[in-house]
Amino acid sequence: MPAHMKMSRTRGKMATVTVKSSTGETTSVFEIPKTALTSFMGTLRKIGTPVKERHSVTADEVFKQLDKKYGRAGSILRGARAKEGLTQEELAEKAGIEQADLSKMENGKLSIGRERAKRLGEVLRIDYRLFL
Repeated sequence: MPAHMKMSRTRGKMATVTVKSSTGETTSVFEIPKTALTSFMGTLRKIGTPVKERHSVTADEVFKQLDKKYGRAGSILRGARAKEGLTQEELAEKAGIEQADLSKMENGKLSIGRERAKRLGEVLRIDYRLFL
């Protein structure tokens, strides 16, 4: 097994997930909404690939498969939405975007554009330029 995942503590609506390499040399800690915990852990298990490096790897390496499938902006959008524990419908309503358009953006079939990126960045509490 390339890594060990463990939910170490919960605080209110948030959970802390620790991912340790099999060698114990690297550790990543994620704080996510409890409502997204099952999805988050499943996604990590599904997309995780054994890495033979002894130290950390770049996000580009870890998310290469997602970027290939959804495009960089779609992967970021999908991940940021999951991090906030929002459904597509909830995010679309908060950002003033049609849910169908949001789905197309997450799947790399519709460009996000600067104005939508600004609204999404504000709702998701991330720099909108990540979507451009």
